[in-house]
Amino acid sequence: MKKQVFIVNNIKFVAENDKELLESFAALSLNPTIKWIKFDLTDSSPNENKERIPKKEFANLIRTGIHMPIKMGEGFIRDGHEFAVPIGTITGLIEQGDQVKGIAALWSKEFPHEVEILRNMSEAEIKPQISWELLYRDSDIDEEGVTNLRDVALSAATVVNMPAYNGRTSITTMANDNSDASVEEDKQIEENNKMEERVEELKSLLEASKNENTTLTEKVSGLEGQLSDSEGRVKELETSNEELANYKIGVEEENANSAKLESILELLASAGVSLPEDYLEDSEKLASLLSMDLNQIEFLIQDIGIFASLEDNDEGNESGASVRLGSRTKAPNLNSREKDKPSVEKIVKSLKKRAK
Repeated sequence: MKKQVFIVNNIKFVAENDKELLESFAALSLNPTIKWIKFDLTDSSPNENKERIPKKEFANLIRTGIHMPIKMGEGFIRDGHEFAVPIGTITGLIEQGDQVKGIAALWSKEFPHEVEILRNMSEAEIKPQISWELLYRDSDIDEEGVTNLRDVALSAATVVNMPAYNGRTSITTMANDNSDASVEEDKQIEENNKMEERVEELKSLLEASKNENTTLTEKVSGLEGQLSDSEGRVKELETSNEELANYKIGVEEENANSAKLESILELLASAGVSLPEDYLEDSEKLASLLSMDLNQIEFLIQDIGIFASLEDNDEGNESGASVRLGSRTKAPNLNSREKDKPSVEKIVKSLKKRAK
């Protein structure tokens, strides 16, 4: 079978609501990763190469053209078919009048740049041109010198810059932006994935912050407990220090009283006086004795000793007159003898009186 290449144009992107051809192709997919185009594949008139496909062969084109590739040069549209690669597939062909029209699905996810080129041309009202590639078994030349291809089979439809049909075969319609969401969808999916990753990252940071806050809260609680214990300990120490201070004062007072009592007893002993055994056991008497000044006690002892004899004389005097300290009628005996010393009972009695 021979292979022949023809150039056609009039390619146009199809809108999603264009039902003219969709009714003929029930298997049409609305996958968002596909960009739909509608194009004019060929007509029955001769092309610039003086070749044509008779209208009788349209049925063969339609029968063999389904699922054949739509091709284009990678990165840009070339003049011819060289280096063209499939960027989509023909999903339907239909005969309308003297033309074969088709619809194709472009793979916008796999070839986003190439599909974007076609979309921009369509928006600028520049129709990309289609050149078909086909196989045929037979051909004949008519009286006008035109070669008629017989028993044809379509192998591809390629986007080119130099069509042989002089603008008659082109992409006539391309799906609008609303129906072609593949590129934008990919971007949105990528952004969503990044956003989800960021959300997960923020969740991890939040969880780490919660754990850190929990740890810090526990540390603060522990420190507050230690502070409370320390404050309690300080209060205990303050109370203990106060008790120790009071105890020290008590001990010092007790030591001072003991030293004073010892001095008092020495004074009494030097005067030959001894206190009754139960005298010091009486707390009131002991307190009264300790409240007196040592000089006062020493003077008292001398005073009692000087006037002891006078008291004895007073007791034996008929008139009952007595001479006391401060008497104006009789002077005290400053040269009293040892035998004139008062008894312990009298000294105690005098101490009691003086202590009051």
